[in-house]
Formats: sequence, structure tokens, C-alpha cells
Amino acid sequence: MTDGHLTPTFTLDVNGVRIGIVASGLSIVSELKRRYRSFISMAEPKWFLTLAVNAALPKGKAPKASISHTDTKTSFWVDIYKGEMDFGRCRAVVSVPNSPEAISGLERVAAYICMQELHRHHSSLLLHGAGLVVDDVGYAFFGASGRGKSTISRLAAGFGDVLSDELVIVDVSTDQAVLVSTPFWGTGTPTDRVASSPQRRVPLQALYDLHHGSEFRVETLSAGAAIMALLASEKVAIERVSNADSWLAIARKVVNTVPIERLQFYPSTDLWEYLSMGSFTKGAAMVPIMHHNPQVSSRLFDGEAVLVDTDKNVVRMLNEVGSRIWELVDGERSAHEIAEILSREYDVSLSEAQVSVNDFLVTLAAHELIAEA
Repeated sequence: MTDGHLTPTFTLDVNGVRIGIVASGLSIVSELKRRYRSFISMAEPKWFLTLAVNAALPKGKAPKASISHTDTKTSFWVDIYKGEMDFGRCRAVVSVPNSPEAISGLERVAAYICMQELHRHHSSLLLHGAGLVVDDVGYAFFGASGRGKSTISRLAAGFGDVLSDELVIVDVSTDQAVLVSTPFWGTGTPTDRVASSPQRRVPLQALYDLHHGSEFRVETLSAGAAIMALLASEKVAIERVSNADSWLAIARKVVNTVPIERLQFYPSTDLWEYLSMGSFTKGAAMVPIMHHNPQVSSRLFDGEAVLVDTDKNVVRMLNEVGSRIWELVDGERSAHEIAEILSREYDVSLSEAQVSVNDFLVTLAAHELIAEA
């Protein structure tokens, strides 16, 4: 397939953003294809990114970082990377001083393209963060460089699957927020590690704004603070003024769809135990399948349940939603299955229903009104 004089060596597909990589003549083409094999697509690209070697470029950092924007173009010379992106024609070129640096040049420019395209056309945000999957449920830990994303990824070994410790995507194109992997791990990550990481899309349970500290602490952010935290992790997302409204619209949808919390932490695997006791859950597996405690009877009054434990003289009245959850606790359904039912019946997002169900079941279990099946 060709587009004018451009023939892509291969095409990357990152959550629907398709970028044809033009890399003919580079000595590392085979490594590029192997590195990004999980994201290579046969579909027609919208964008074309040309990788070029310019031996005249300095091997170190540029004399002075330079980024300029016009109506449709962004020109840059940062570190050892020099080039231009044309958002009107969907064309980009990046030059590097030698062929091995093409990986870094590709990732920087392709990620920038995705950052602009995702919120404008795919109801998604590219997030400077680490993605973690536990029992098929996703969690994202985000923040500016130095906030601890790589530390989180190291601590997660043996606890969950790391999608990336550099860039992940939050997709809110439906009522259920989705965590999406990217191929952009940074050049510090070996090709074998990137190549072994498949494309993944999992329900997103929570977002954590990372901060180093001397203790573990979680604080739920207000909508405004959450949007500012998202923006602080990737300020260049709105440096093109024409994109600011679109980015903010998707950021608001993210904030309204998934919990965003400020996480203070220090490097210890005890973090997972701490989070599991609070807002963090490992999906359905964190709340086992439960059944009613046989010594607890229930009566319905106008759709609301009254639970009575005669031995402990405990009385609990449940509202309509609580009564429905109580009814669904039958020793066979998991917490995730109950949340799916509530999501449909009450027209709320699955992530919101999961949080409500998990919290409610934990409370009932703490009062010995239900027990593990």
C-alpha cells in the first residue's frame, strides 16, 4: 500500500490510531518489527511517520530545546531528535544521529501523535503512567517523571501484570472506562520485554495520582483536582490551544467515570495489602462468593429489607439497592456478576456498581450477616 511517495515499512495501531512507519534503509528495521509486533496492523494508516538518519545532528543534547507551533504544524529539536509534525496532512518526520536512536525517535513522535489523536477522535486520554492488571481488572498509577511509575511496576512483580511503566491509555468511549496498553515503554526497556507484551484492554477500576511519602495514604480527589492531576502528568497535551477544549472534555468524562485518588506511598510490597483494605480491589476475586448467614432472617417492607439476627440482636434496614444486592447474594454469583446486574438495572457504569457492591458486601460480612460460600 502506498500514499503518494510514502510506503510504510509497517503500521502501528494504538487504540485505533494507525501510524504507518516509514523506515526503509534503517539497519534496525527487523528489531523495530519485532519490538512492536503485538501492535502491528495490516489496516490502512491515517498517519505516516518517517524515520531518518542525519549524521550531522549532534550526538548529545541539542544546543537549546526548541518547539514551535503554527496552525497545523509542530516543529521540534529536543535532545538528539529533530523534526516536524503536520496535523493537517497527518505527516511527521523525525531525524536522529544514528540508526539505533530510531527507536526512541519513533516512540517520542508516535506517542505525541497518539496524545493528540486519542482525545480528538477516540474518546481516550494518553496517560503518563503505569498500568497494572489484577484478575482482569485494570488500575493506572500516573504522574510526571520521577513520581514512581517504574517503582510501582517493580513492586507489582508477582502481584499483577504490568501493561507498561511509561504510557497507558484510558478509553471512555463507553460507560465503562477501559485501560488500554501501548507499545511505548521507552528505550530503557529491552526489546524482548516489549515484544512479549500483548495488546490488552481491561475494565479500569481506579486511577492513582502518585506522590512519594513516608507512609501509605489515599485521598479521593475532587473533580477539579482530578483534572489538574491528569493535566500535570502530561502538560504538553494542551500546548496546542486548538486541542484544549477537546482534551478537557475527555478529561471530565474520565473523572465522571472512574475514581481518581491521590496515593502517597513508599517502596514496599506492603502497598498492595494497604490498597486492598481500602478503595483498591482485585476485582471479583477480592470479595469471595458469599451466601446469607443462616441465622439471619430478612423481611421485605415496600421493597426495603430488614435483616434480623436474633442471636446477636442485630437489626439492619437496607435501602432499595442494598435490598437488591442482598437478594442476589445466593452463594453462586460473584461480586462482579452482581455488579453487572446492578449496572444494567440501575443504568450506572460497571465500575461504579463494582465499587458499591464490593463495599456493601464487605460491610455485611464484617457484621456477619453474610459469610463466604
